[in-house]
Amino acid sequence: MYCRVPEKLGTLALAKEFIKCVRKIEDICKYGRLIDLHSATLIDYPKQWLSRQGNGHLRNKAFSIQAELAKRYSGILSQAFRRVDGRQYGEGALLERIWFSLNQKVLTVGQHYKFSSTLWAAVVSELGRDVAEIKPKFMLRQFVDELPWERERHLLIQCAYEANEQEAGPDEEAILSLFPLACQQLHHTLSRYKNDLYSLSDGVFTWNENVADDTPHEQYRDWLLP
Repeated sequence: MYCRVPEKLGTLALAKEFIKCVRKIEDICKYGRLIDLHSATLIDYPKQWLSRQGNGHLRNKAFSIQAELAKRYSGILSQAFRRVDGRQYGEGALLERIWFSLNQKVLTVGQHYKFSSTLWAAVVSELGRDVAEIKPKFMLRQFVDELPWERERHLLIQCAYEANEQEAGPDEEAILSLFPLACQQLHHTLSRYKNDLYSLSDGVFTWNENVADDTPHEQYRDWLLP
């Protein structure tokens, strides 16, 4: 169920709603009809009503969700940009192109769990280079918001996903005491999605291959802080 306050939803839930919303808008604009999600049947509506809905409520909903997703991914996207360019100049325009590209690409995505891989494809396309060294970190971002404890969740975001990796983060004592626990929570979160982990991560993670029950927190540190 969609929440009117996107900040209250996890990234996985937001991604699902975003793809559903964008595709529904496309159906309205292209076909003049909607798919009833319960019966999987097409419903015809007066074109004027569809136009108002497509340009009003649905677009506002999609915009609010995208704004929240853009906020959550802004840090890792900035890191990816600086690894290629080394400068902040022009970053805003690049980010706009990435999100525009994403909106086009999700129209061909059949499953909501392809959001991160689709966003990654948009990033690589706009950067003109595959920054593979941070792809594991990028794919883990969608799971961080699923951590049950706010303190550890914020620690991972501060340590790994701030826009400037050189900025001062939590003090060393906090990192030493909480980082292993935060990584354990992240590992437990991935275990909840073990059956879909390969698809959710664009093939980066596979349960019982590079992620398993006994994966140590040091491995997550290497992924999060490459």
